[in-house]
Amino acid sequence: MTSFVGIANIALINLGETRITSLDDQQKKAVLCKERLSDIIDAVLRAHPWKCAKTRAVLPLHADVPPYEYSAQFMLPANPYCLRVLDIENYTDKWEIEGRFILANLGAPMRIKFIKRITDPNEFDALCVQAIAARLSSVLAMPITQSQSHVDLMWKMYKEKLMEARAINAQEGGAQEELSADQWINSRA
Repeated sequence: MTSFVGIANIALINLGETRITSLDDQQKKAVLCKERLSDIIDAVLRAHPWKCAKTRAVLPLHADVPPYEYSAQFMLPANPYCLRVLDIENYTDKWEIEGRFILANLGAPMRIKFIKRITDPNEFDALCVQAIAARLSSVLAMPITQSQSHVDLMWKMYKEKLMEARAINAQEGGAQEELSADQWINSRA
């Protein structure tokens, strides 16, 4: 059973630190974990199309029309909160996000796949937990260890977790992500 304290402890153990018992502890490391954890989770979820965070919604046309360039706007889902739009069903034309709206030249309704904010740590898959912990470690490394080499090592660990997640996604029948030449070259480093 995963918990936010458990994720924070993985991050601390990555740095060679002892565990905390609560994010509400007054120890410096617990305070730092509590301050950064929710932002880190959102950032990690936005960075990759995690299957554990994927969901769908049908968006109604919003009453207000953009003043130019697009003929329609649709409000992004708030419950669950949309962190990243992955796809608009049967729509290949230009679209963009402005604020909490998707602007497009599309009639209603709009069907989207998106990455949702996860507020229950039991919804994360194991690799996502490891990626969140690695990114949290990279952010905590400087204030806790005062070591740039720890920052760099933890950031490298985070990037490796994202690459591993891409490989796993490819094996689970998801849409194949095209690798750019830079991604392929960087993976060889």
